[in-house]
Amino acid sequence: GGPDLQRMVRHDPNRVLREYHFDPLRRELQRLGNVLSLTAGSDVGRALATKEASCVGAWIEIDDAEGLNLAVLAEGVTWALRAGGRLCCVVPGRVGFTPFRRAFEPAVAWRRSSAFGVLLPSATGWPRRHPLLLALLAATEHVVRGWPLVRTRGDWILHEGVRR
Repeated sequence: GGPDLQRMVRHDPNRVLREYHFDPLRRELQRLGNVLSLTAGSDVGRALATKEASCVGAWIEIDDAEGLNLAVLAEGVTWALRAGGRLCCVVPGRVGFTPFRRAFEPAVAWRRSSAFGVLLPSATGWPRRHPLLLALLAATEHVVRGWPLVRTRGDWILHEGVRR
């Protein structure tokens, strides 16, 4: 618990703040009931083989997009997600804002996207020495992350949509 969190904060405060931001949304989605949850290491085919086309929600979190076939991912997730089901995807900004969203269209109506890591530093040592500056950057980022020009520029992008 404590030592692991301290080590993570020391090495990557951006990741800790990202998790802090996304945890409430993940929990809210899980309260819906039958939710498909895929992470970076998930085998999409194996995960979907156990699901019926009746998931009320899907949470996708990708840390590394190398070798990721967006078309296969989108097809599998939209198959498992029933009409009206909620979709939340956390992807690295380098995956690209437009290619990711287009992979899921027209099956998904996107509601909003927001960036994370626009102002926050990646893994560096200075946040430990300047926690007030880190808090100021986090608060400012909270305000600007959904702005049209900003939401495509973060280290991470959260896409939220609904299955048509």
